[in-house]
Amino acid sequence: MAGLICFFFDGPAEGLKEYAWQLQPEVVVTRGQMETPEQNIPDKPVTGPWEACFTMGTDWQYKPTNDPHKSGTEIINMLIETRAKGGNLLLNVGPKPDGELQIEQEALLREVALWNLVNQEAIHEIRPWEIIREGKVWFTKAKDKNTVYAFIPGGDDWKYGERKEFVFRTLSGNERTKVTILGYSGELLEYKPGFDAKIYISPTHIGLVVSAVNGHRLYTNNQWPNPVVLKIENITYKPAVTEQGVQTEIDGAK
Repeated sequence: MAGLICFFFDGPAEGLKEYAWQLQPEVVVTRGQMETPEQNIPDKPVTGPWEACFTMGTDWQYKPTNDPHKSGTEIINMLIETRAKGGNLLLNVGPKPDGELQIEQEALLREVALWNLVNQEAIHEIRPWEIIREGKVWFTKAKDKNTVYAFIPGGDDWKYGERKEFVFRTLSGNERTKVTILGYSGELLEYKPGFDAKIYISPTHIGLVVSAVNGHRLYTNNQWPNPVVLKIENITYKPAVTEQGVQTEIDGAK
């Protein structure tokens, strides 16, 4: 949001946050006003606003050697889980003494930025769905629409050009239900004329069945490891199961 100012009080906030609000009523106070867990994500959605705080490596400050960084996929998965549970993600960077970002951290930020460019509508201005996940698949819900976003693991779990069938047991479809893949038309597969890459859906008594092809080509070698997002419109909640033990992919289906 343009012009948004945030304060993170890494210490006692009483008196300071009131003074900040007196000067600027629209200031958002994170630590000091809401839950801000560090290096972990709560097991369940937190009541009210909250923010998960993570480092890209092991330390908050610049660490020039022996600092294993999280992968881009790990950071993206952290973002997805945090948003599915209704939280905000604070991702720390540790600049070098001259203020320049470490090349490793810049590369990770670019990977996250590319993923977010494609899938931002599933991350920004959304709400938690009635159930936050089925198996490995996380959900978010559009703010003012009957639309759910399903985050499907990519990489080896769903390779480029591969068709998979999924059954979402907590989603109920109808004749108006529509499924698309964010950032990909879902009709053609590049360099494979005649290949059927269309998305097929079928509302059933066990849930909503979706058959789709992963056609994302964000890297030139087609090795894009990060989650693919299904946009599922005009659905209703089917409260048949809890999030534990749900099998989302149909066994043996390709």
